[in-house]
Amino acid sequence: MIELIGFDVGSRAGLGRVLVETRVGDGCLQLAYRWRDWSAAPIVLARAVNPQRRDELWRTTCAEIFVALDDASDGKPHTGGPYLEFNFSPTGDWAAYRFDSTRTGMHRHVWRGNEAPRVSLAASSEDLTLEVTLPLAALSAGVHRVAYASVVETSNGLSYWALTHPTGRPDFHHPQSFAALLELPA
Repeated sequence: MIELIGFDVGSRAGLGRVLVETRVGDGCLQLAYRWRDWSAAPIVLARAVNPQRRDELWRTTCAEIFVALDDASDGKPHTGGPYLEFNFSPTGDWAAYRFDSTRTGMHRHVWRGNEAPRVSLAASSEDLTLEVTLPLAALSAGVHRVAYASVVETSNGLSYWALTHPTGRPDFHHPQSFAALLELPA
C-alpha cells in the first residue's frame, strides 16, 4: 500500500489520507484508491446516470495513474517522454489519454479491444474505496515509472494528492512525479 502526500494540506483541517494499492492478475491491472478518515470534511460525491468515458474528471474527486512509456528497467528517471494518463471517478466515469511529452501532444488513448475499465465504489464508516479493473491491453508490457495521484473535493474545496510534489504547485504531469515502478506482464 502506498500513501499519497497532500499538497499544502497543513493549512486544511479535517483532511484524511489517500492510499493506493495495485495488483496485476487475470489480464488486468487492479487499483484500489482508499480515501480514509475524511469524516471532518466529507468528500463530495456525484452520481452518474450512465458511467462512461468523460473528460475533465479532475475538476472533482477522482483517482489518477500516469504511466511512462519509456523502459524503466534502466534505472534512470522519467524525462517527460510519452506517457498515459488514466482518470477514474467515484461516479464510474473514466478517461484515458496519451501524451507525446509533458503536457503536450494529448489525445484520447484507445487500445486493442477498447474494453472499458470497470470502476466501483464501496463505502464503510472509515473510508471510501474506489476499485478499478483496467485491462492490460490498455498498457504495454514491461517495467514502467508511474505517478499515482488523486483530487479530493470536500466541503472545504479541492485538495491534491500524489507520491511527490516536485514544484510549488500541484503538477501530476511533472516528470519527477513518476516516482514508483510498476511491472506489467506481456
